[in-house]
Amino acid sequence: MGSTGRAFEYRTHHIAIFKGHWGDDTLPGEQLKKVHPDLKWIVSIPLCEPDDGRVFGVLNVDGLLHPKTLEDLTTGPGEELLNDLSIQTEVIAKMLCNLEQGRI
Repeated sequence: MGSTGRAFEYRTHHIAIFKGHWGDDTLPGEQLKKVHPDLKWIVSIPLCEPDDGRVFGVLNVDGLLHPKTLEDLTTGPGEELLNDLSIQTEVIAKMLCNLEQGRI
Protein backbone atom coordinates (compact mmCIF):
# COMPACT_ATOMS: atom_id res chain seq x y z
CA MET A 1 0.00 0.00 0.00
CA GLY A 2 1.07 3.58 -0.51
CA SER A 3 4.57 4.61 -1.51
CA THR A 4 6.11 1.60 0.26
CA GLY A 5 3.89 -0.83 -1.64
CA ARG A 6 4.68 0.77 -4.97
CA ALA A 7 8.45 0.63 -4.34
CA PHE A 8 8.08 -3.02 -3.34
CA GLU A 9 5.91 -3.96 -6.32
CA TYR A 10 7.85 -2.09 -9.02
CA ARG A 11 11.35 -2.73 -7.55
CA THR A 12 12.38 0.89 -7.98
CA HIS A 13 12.24 4.06 -5.91
CA HIS A 14 8.88 5.75 -5.57
CA ILE A 15 8.12 9.31 -4.58
CA ALA A 16 4.82 10.36 -3.01
CA ILE A 17 4.00 14.02 -2.47
CA PHE A 18 1.10 15.31 -0.40
CA LYS A 19 -1.03 17.76 -2.44
CA GLY A 20 -4.01 18.10 -0.13
CA HIS A 21 -4.39 14.30 -0.45
CA TRP A 22 -2.09 11.39 -1.27
CA GLY A 23 -3.86 10.45 -4.51
CA ASP A 24 -2.94 6.93 -5.64
CA ASP A 25 -0.51 6.64 -2.71
CA THR A 26 -3.19 6.88 -0.05
CA LEU A 27 -3.61 4.30 2.69
CA PRO A 28 -6.78 2.75 4.10
CA GLY A 29 -8.49 4.87 6.79
CA GLU A 30 -7.07 3.14 9.86
CA GLN A 31 -3.51 3.27 8.49
CA LEU A 32 -3.92 6.84 7.26
CA LYS A 33 -4.85 7.91 10.80
CA LYS A 34 -1.37 6.80 11.95
CA VAL A 35 0.45 9.08 9.50
CA HIS A 36 2.19 12.07 11.12
CA PRO A 37 0.11 15.19 10.39
CA ASP A 38 3.19 17.10 9.16
CA LEU A 39 4.15 14.50 6.53
CA LYS A 40 4.69 16.29 3.21
CA TRP A 41 6.57 13.77 1.01
CA ILE A 42 8.02 10.26 1.02
CA VAL A 43 10.85 8.65 -0.91
CA SER A 44 10.58 4.84 -0.81
CA ILE A 45 13.48 2.67 -2.00
CA PRO A 46 13.34 -1.14 -2.14
CA LEU A 47 15.92 -3.29 -0.37
CA CYS A 48 16.81 -6.14 -2.71
CA GLU A 49 18.57 -9.46 -2.19
CA PRO A 50 21.98 -9.02 -3.91
CA ASP A 51 21.96 -12.55 -5.35
CA ASP A 52 18.50 -12.74 -6.91
CA GLY A 53 17.03 -9.22 -6.75
CA ARG A 54 14.18 -10.32 -4.45
CA VAL A 55 12.73 -7.34 -2.58
CA PHE A 56 12.71 -8.02 1.15
CA GLY A 57 12.12 -4.54 2.54
CA VAL A 58 11.69 -0.87 1.76
CA LEU A 59 13.57 2.11 3.17
CA ASN A 60 11.39 5.21 3.52
CA VAL A 61 12.63 8.76 3.92
CA ASP A 62 9.81 10.98 5.20
CA GLY A 63 9.80 14.77 4.78
CA LEU A 64 7.87 16.37 7.60
CA LEU A 65 8.39 20.10 7.55
CA HIS A 66 9.34 21.39 4.14
CA PRO A 67 7.04 20.75 1.18
CA LYS A 68 8.79 19.62 -2.01
CA THR A 69 7.72 19.17 -5.59
CA LEU A 70 8.56 16.16 -7.72
CA GLU A 71 11.06 18.38 -9.53
CA ASP A 72 12.71 19.32 -6.20
CA LEU A 73 13.22 15.64 -5.41
CA THR A 74 14.39 14.51 -8.86
CA THR A 75 16.65 17.30 -10.14
CA GLY A 76 19.79 19.00 -8.84
CA PRO A 77 20.39 18.23 -5.15
CA GLY A 78 17.26 16.03 -5.08
CA GLU A 79 18.65 13.85 -7.85
CA GLU A 80 21.95 13.59 -5.97
CA LEU A 81 20.03 12.56 -2.86
CA LEU A 82 18.15 9.85 -4.78
CA ASN A 83 21.39 8.52 -6.26
CA ASP A 84 23.08 8.49 -2.84
CA LEU A 85 20.07 6.78 -1.25
CA SER A 86 20.02 4.14 -3.99
CA ILE A 87 23.69 3.35 -3.45
CA GLN A 88 23.29 3.23 0.32
CA THR A 89 20.24 0.97 0.15
CA GLU A 90 22.31 -1.50 -1.89
CA VAL A 91 24.95 -1.48 0.85
CA ILE A 92 22.31 -1.83 3.60
CA ALA A 93 20.58 -4.69 1.74
CA LYS A 94 23.86 -6.57 1.32
CA MET A 95 24.76 -6.11 4.98
CA LEU A 96 21.31 -7.27 6.12
CA CYS A 97 21.49 -10.32 3.89
CA ASN A 98 24.97 -11.15 5.19
CA LEU A 99 23.72 -10.74 8.75
CA GLU A 100 20.72 -12.97 8.04
CA GLN A 101 23.00 -15.64 6.59
CA GLY A 102 25.47 -15.43 9.47
CA ARG A 103 28.26 -13.90 7.40
CA ILE A 104 28.80 -10.90 9.67
